[in-house]
Amino acid sequence: MASILDTTDAWWLLAGPSTDRADAIVGTINSIRQETSYRREMWQRAADVYGTDLRMFGMPAKSIYDSRVSFNVLRNAIHTMQAKLARTMPIPSAQTIGGDWIQRDRAKQLDRFFQGAFYSAQYQKTFPLILLDVLVFGTACVKVYFSNGKLHIERIPIFDILVSEAEARYGMPRCVYHRCYMDRSVVLATFGEDDDSLEGTAAQRKQAILTAPKPADDDSVYMNSGRFSDQILVYEATHLASSRNADDGRRIIALPTGVLQVTDWSRSENAAFAFLRVNAMLSGFYGPSMALELAAAQDEYDRLSEKIQLAHHFMGGSHIAIQAGTLGKTKIDNDVGTFFEYSGSPPTVFNPQPVHPDTYSYKDSIAQNMLRYEGISELAAQSLLPAGLRQASGRALTVYDDMEDARFRVAHEAVRQFHVDIGWLIVDACIEATEAGEDVQVLAPSKKALEKINWSDVAMDRDDFILACEPGSALSMSKAARFAEVIELMDRKLITSKEEAFSLLDIPDVDAARDLETADIDVVDKAVSLILRGEDYPDPDKRLDLAVAYDRARKHYNKARVDGVAEERLIALDDYVTKIEALIEQARQEQQAAAAAAQQVQQEQQAAPPPQEAPPEAQTMEAMNV
Repeated sequence: MASILDTTDAWWLLAGPSTDRADAIVGTINSIRQETSYRREMWQRAADVYGTDLRMFGMPAKSIYDSRVSFNVLRNAIHTMQAKLARTMPIPSAQTIGGDWIQRDRAKQLDRFFQGAFYSAQYQKTFPLILLDVLVFGTACVKVYFSNGKLHIERIPIFDILVSEAEARYGMPRCVYHRCYMDRSVVLATFGEDDDSLEGTAAQRKQAILTAPKPADDDSVYMNSGRFSDQILVYEATHLASSRNADDGRRIIALPTGVLQVTDWSRSENAAFAFLRVNAMLSGFYGPSMALELAAAQDEYDRLSEKIQLAHHFMGGSHIAIQAGTLGKTKIDNDVGTFFEYSGSPPTVFNPQPVHPDTYSYKDSIAQNMLRYEGISELAAQSLLPAGLRQASGRALTVYDDMEDARFRVAHEAVRQFHVDIGWLIVDACIEATEAGEDVQVLAPSKKALEKINWSDVAMDRDDFILACEPGSALSMSKAARFAEVIELMDRKLITSKEEAFSLLDIPDVDAARDLETADIDVVDKAVSLILRGEDYPDPDKRLDLAVAYDRARKHYNKARVDGVAEERLIALDDYVTKIEALIEQARQEQQAAAAAAQQVQQEQQAAPPPQEAPPEAQTMEAMNV
């Protein structure tokens, strides 16, 4: 297919020697890196004011010991914002497009797969760091890929990602570059073996890896310290396909000394990366940095802190003014009962204010305004509640939380959409693994154990569902507030059973009680699921709470009718309901029979003549016999 692009610039269209393609990719990445050097300076500034290690930017690490007395208000604001966004970790959920019960049930199983994917990748540890990245640098990045039989959700520092800002004018660019450091031995183990999916021969790749030079640019000085490490730069360049059916998509992994792998890239919407920006810019690829927004204010706060510290150091002691020559060089000591002589006027104690009171007020106002600018209350920054809410009801706490979070709704929505993007990356990675003859398996946590789930058991056609991330819960996060809200729902008859109340509480302290209370419902739900899947199911028995089981099964049957479940499944479900009815009837008949038997015994006892008392002589003889 002819291209309007000049193939000398379009590295994904190049053919020929491995070194030529490697030179084209490395040259492109270095050119973009030079053109966007100003952005690295911005990130360096953000990291500096936040107070982190700057060796990632080729600068020596700062000493952790600083004699200046100052408080990093910026860092506290970022950590408060991080805690607000991390209150719930969204998990993508599959929603069918006009699907029947079978498709909806499969979507539920796909939801379990997503839970397992995030759990298996230990994403709960990565999520807080991703939020820290986006708040400090403005943009965070995650890469999703399948390797060595495992699905990975890996955090990528944004300064390791490069894009052409001209190409990314309207958002997502068509080319994404990942520049990362790897240990030479790891690269050799990954790309140095015989593998038909890799470029060239194993000997050629080994030669390229072994001869790859140690990087010597600005951020590599502290990454390579002679004998202590052997890091080399690995470049990954991805060009998205022009459309879903185009064949011009390409991903190439290269070193400066040669290409390691070339892969046809069929995806037209993503390059295996998901990007998070909690506040989008009007144009371009990168988001605004909260650290840079507050950097100037933090600098002013630090300057005032240092000024006040010096003023207290020089002017904070007691000074005594005396006439010249009165005491000579004698100094006041701190012994008990000390006398000293003086002539002339008595000395005057002089205690000037180290700084003007307005200086303290100005300094405090800077810290307050930094928090207000980002919509963070001073109480939230200190993890405190207003005095009037410390003994408040759950409803009042909920209203207060809603008011606090109103400022951050856009940020929360960005986090949810970010996890939707990760969900699609998981789907794409699993589809590609399947096409390569592998099945992705994850471990999903359940109440008491871990469940193995295979992608092949939950896979759906990509056009049959969408992904969404709903808020974690409409109920409050605190136990007290959640409990009060559930009680209110029960009072208003919106919840009709204690089983539903237990399930909504979701408090570890009541897990055991909840599991017991919902056991009868769980038995019915499991049987109904098996029936609707066309699998064998256990018959109901008299050990169930038959009234609860009948009501639950009857509702499942009616819902299945509305959902258009196949006729043979409806018949099986109706048979299950009928069996419960039979057990109820059997129990009723047994109860009636027991009642009739008890009544007959009572009637016989009433009809029998009362026993006659024996004469006194007989009683005497009976007592003697005993």
